[in-house]
Amino acid sequence: MRWNASCARRNCLTCLLIAFFLIAATAAHAAIKEAGQVISLVPGVVVERDGARKPLVLNDTVRATDRIITDATGKARILFHDDGAVSLSSNTSFDLIDVMPEGDTPVFKAHVAQGVARFITGKIVERNPKGFSVSTPEGTAGIRGTIFTLQTGSGRTTIYVANATRDVVLSGVSVPSGFKMTLPGGSPVRMTPEDVSFTQSIAAAPPSSTNAGRHRQARVLARPLARRGLLDVGSIRPFPFL
Repeated sequence: MRWNASCARRNCLTCLLIAFFLIAATAAHAAIKEAGQVISLVPGVVVERDGARKPLVLNDTVRATDRIITDATGKARILFHDDGAVSLSSNTSFDLIDVMPEGDTPVFKAHVAQGVARFITGKIVERNPKGFSVSTPEGTAGIRGTIFTLQTGSGRTTIYVANATRDVVLSGVSVPSGFKMTLPGGSPVRMTPEDVSFTQSIAAAPPSSTNAGRHRQARVLARPLARRGLLDVGSIRPFPFL
């Protein structure tokens, strides 16, 4: 009887330890996978996750391995946990590959298969500039702290660099602020006024049509820019498409 009781106690302790580690691992896994939140959206956006596809709606959580697809009318803006953001225009396919905002070497890796995406980098770039990269079928952009727009499709990728504190490196070529570059075979050229207007138009419609709703969202997206000295939050006004 003593042996049976001792064995039962050991088995019970083992089960408790296994349960504890499983719960801890599950919680850690879930925390790591949550990358950000949808803060603005025009209907026509789906997310592919764990082999299934479902519509993406306002305030949905975005995970680190999601594929987000917009149709001919859909647009979305996602705010990441490091205060970075991405705006996805219509007919865009965007893959989050690896997002790890914590630790000594945080990482953000994404892929734009087609369409247009506008990025505002956040704390990950501040802490680990080499940890941020966005790939396309034609090349990979390494970011050092900036706002930039990628347009890709039909075998060509163009990067537009605006409000940069440092250059963007596209497949080994440095693209300075105010310039654009197209792959394959291109070199940096100065952006035209039409290019500037195009990049500024890449934003989703607001969840609320009220000016107050627009103003709140503008201030949320301004925080990472203000922290890097690129924008004065007190001067923010509602953006036309934000």
